[in-house]
Amino acid sequence: MLTALLDLLLPRVCAGCRRTGTPWCLPCRARFAGLYRVRLGLPRLPPVHVVAEYSGPARATVLAYKERRRRDLAAGLGAALAAAVPRLPRGSPDSGGHWWLVPAPSRRAAARARGGSHMLRLTASIAAHLERASALPILGLDRTATDSVGLRPDERLANLRNRVHLSGRWSPPPGTPVLLVDDVVTTGATAAVCTGVLRAAGLRVTGLLALTGPPGRLEPELDPKKTLRKTSRSEGRGTYGRAEPFAGYEPEEPPVRSTGTSDNGLQSHPPIE
Repeated sequence: MLTALLDLLLPRVCAGCRRTGTPWCLPCRARFAGLYRVRLGLPRLPPVHVVAEYSGPARATVLAYKERRRRDLAAGLGAALAAAVPRLPRGSPDSGGHWWLVPAPSRRAAARARGGSHMLRLTASIAAHLERASALPILGLDRTATDSVGLRPDERLANLRNRVHLSGRWSPPPGTPVLLVDDVVTTGATAAVCTGVLRAAGLRVTGLLALTGPPGRLEPELDPKKTLRKTSRSEGRGTYGRAEPFAGYEPEEPPVRSTGTSDNGLQSHPPIE
């Protein structure tokens, strides 16, 4: 019992590859440094992007964070998504330069089992790594929605349709650009239903950004905003480097910086417990 508690508070193995001596090794962190467009067949979807494929160590990392209460991963995963936000082709802050980040809703029972809303925690971490951003937990999920694991695409849509609703006490003015945030993209059902609810409220959904997406449906996104910087030369060929989003990673839980109240009952301003 004591050993299990210590492993939870001070993890001694990598969440992705189970390497001992580190809570999350550098090679596993590096798997979340990409940006991929997800090919989905649903109509009227905003652009959907992920930073990794849902397989191997990346999949293990997401499951450790989501299902095994590895809250220490929120800081690093939030840093990876924050690094991707300015690179989104159609992503944009509001007229004042502020990013509004809307976490995908979770079932209340699932959130309780996980020790709180893992999506609110992740979105708050993204906001903490951006200069001007806030988590905006304004989407809720009805109790009648069931776990979507194992459902076909049409069943996922039916499971969520008319069960996602606005739940926050405050939302930005109509026309404000918002970015949906999720952990795993599978069929696009969550993106489709959440986008419909936000659009009906007058908000402009610029895209959905998630940690991982389905193998075989990812296309590397060429980023026109990205500036390459020459760092060194080797054997007459120039090599270019980019900032490592995990360079300052510390496995600690970031403070919540958000507006509104989530459907899980979590307060937005105090730290998440």
